Amino acid sequence: MFSRERRYFTLIELLIVIAIIAILASLLLPALNKARASAKSVSCAGNFSQLGKITALYLADYHDYFPYITLQAATFWNICTSSPIRDYINWKDTGGSYIGGLDNNNSARELRTGPFLCPEVTDSDFNRVTEFGRDVNKKLEDYVYLSLAHNNKMKGYKTEIDGAEYIYIVKASRIRKPSRLIYMADSSGSGSTDYRCRTTSSFNTNNIPGRHNGSANFLHADFHVSAIRWENFPATATGVIQHYMDAAWEPLTPVN
Repeated sequence: MFSRERRYFTLIELLIVIAIIAILASLLLPALNKARASAKSVSCAGNFSQLGKITALYLADYHDYFPYITLQAATFWNICTSSPIRDYINWKDTGGSYIGGLDNNNSARELRTGPFLCPEVTDSDFNRVTEFGRDVNKKLEDYVYLSLAHNNKMKGYKTEIDGAEYIYIVKASRIRKPSRLIYMADSSGSGSTDYRCRTTSSFNTNNIPGRHNGSANFLHADFHVSAIRWENFPATATGVIQHYMDAAWEPLTPVN
């Protein structure tokens, strides 16, 4: 009988195979990471779309008026006690106390996740501080990180005229350019934003990060969602008045 001689890989051949696999991995991993980031961006946009539908239901119940809130951003997003849209969300099984938030506001100081948290946000963002720039990350309160922000000019305010107190609330039918006006956006942690969403000031808490491949998601007042590159945010580094009156931020402005 004839015996077939076994042939083994030499060390050089094995190293060549390993090198080829490493090269292929280095070529594929960036594409896979980009695809994963794109999927998270789409998921985040889906969250905003749902919040738009929830707000539309609120408007239908409250005569076309947007939710009114007078205190800090955490009050608007607190789904347990004070958020004006809390009754429109099935939140009791989520564990977290804030819409789109991470919080440890509990006796055990355990980090909890709220509904609509941006999927690009991780537990490490809770304590990470980056003062400004595309990767800005700076929460306002020690106990909560808010991944979503509302437009400061959309929350309404109180004013006094001749001793009488009046409440101004934004009405959808009075908005001049709802398709341009921003209602919500990605947040660097503070939960609120405005025309100063891309400043270079370390004291600013309104900055928006470009966490989605250099872009951020925005929910507009007509409830469509857009992705805008960080460098194209409707903002200014100095906060000049023209940008403050821009229709992207001011509900009733005749400008732009």
